Amino acid sequence: MDSAGDFAERMRGQLNDYLRKDGRGLIELRCRSMLETHTAQMVEQISAEVTLMLEIQIRQWIYESVVEALERQNGATGSGK
Repeated sequence: MDSAGDFAERMRGQLNDYLRKDGRGLIELRCRSMLETHTAQMVEQISAEVTLMLEIQIRQWIYESVVEALERQNGATGSGK
């Protein structure tokens, strides 16, 4: 009959073999999958933030252009009087 120490040593050996062979491939596959998932989430978040900032900036540019055009138009109308 095996002692607990012998059993533990066999289990440790089997675990080490598994982690060096099949287990390693499964772990790498899972890590790759999680990395792809997190990367996709980060890209979506960054894209949304960039889009929001561009929308704000474009609105500001449009507002400034309209104000400038109105000032030019009012200046041209006011100097003609």
